[in-house]
Amino acid sequence: MKIFKEEIVALIHESFSKKELKDRDMNITMRHYGWDGDGGCSLQQTGDEYGLTRERVRQISNAFTKELAPLAEARLTTLPALVEALSIRAPASASRVEKELSDLGLAGDRIEGIIRANAAFSPVKKKLKVVEESGVRYLIIPGMEGVSTKIIAHAQKACSHLGMVNIDDLLYLLPGIPKDQAINYLRDVLETRPDRVWLDAGKKWLWLKESPRNRLLTCLDKMIGVFNSTTVEFVLIGANRYFHKGKSRASELKAPVDVVSQFIKATGLASVSPNGIVRKMEGFKQRTKVLELEQSLLDVIASRPEKIAREKELENIIVPVVDGHTHAKKYRFSNALNYSPLIRKGEKRGEYVANGMV
Repeated sequence: MKIFKEEIVALIHESFSKKELKDRDMNITMRHYGWDGDGGCSLQQTGDEYGLTRERVRQISNAFTKELAPLAEARLTTLPALVEALSIRAPASASRVEKELSDLGLAGDRIEGIIRANAAFSPVKKKLKVVEESGVRYLIIPGMEGVSTKIIAHAQKACSHLGMVNIDDLLYLLPGIPKDQAINYLRDVLETRPDRVWLDAGKKWLWLKESPRNRLLTCLDKMIGVFNSTTVEFVLIGANRYFHKGKSRASELKAPVDVVSQFIKATGLASVSPNGIVRKMEGFKQRTKVLELEQSLLDVIASRPEKIAREKELENIIVPVVDGHTHAKKYRFSNALNYSPLIRKGEKRGEYVANGMV
């Protein structure tokens, strides 16, 4: 198998066959452009290593590269395939690409040298670059700087609001990128989070455990604290009662039941049986406070033989009337009735039942 780095070295010796080859100039150029396989470095860093100014490093590298140019296209036979392989994979984790290109002639080296060689010698220039963001190297298309940071931020926000995030819901952050490439890049970025928990075999649903707040987790904690057991479907219904309609982004969790089941198991708060029954684990300690109005609604509903109560009935019992006017408590009553995960609408208009009671 032909190796790109070996071809570069052979090109250097052939290009300087009739001239004196200065090892120092060769080492400076190889180091700066990353042709030594180590990823290259800036003019300043190279200059510091060799005791030169940035301008002198630039002059040496440019002059040395010009000597290689006449024979480069013919001798660097691995370069076109490597450049094309980079192009069809970008954006991507640089380390993943380097593993995939090992058998194409990269042989474990870093890809920066390929990008620099393409810019110096190829008739068709591909617009590619490697950036380091949050300590991770990414192969990107110019103009995508900082996108990985946005992906993490948006995924974290989704986990706070919905409990988890679907990869497809982040595709809008990568406009113009083919879907398969975009999904691979999203996974590359999200894989860098040590708190990631993939909730399905296809890696479409993800939970970032350290995201501040998590409404699905809050809902689960509250429901199994009140009811000894519930169902996955009730947990999902309860979580979706938190969200307001009309937002620009989807505000309803539409995860499959098996994904929600996996989330519940991953929290360590409860177990899930094969038929979807959720039971709190031994030693469970409830962290979410049940509001007084929520408990009052549950008490009234539980006191009815059918375990159903109408809205007006609930209001008359729970919300006092003072001097002929409805108490200010009515607003909090409406919020509890419409948004508490412990309550849900019944089959008939105006009816409410306890959500989570098995």
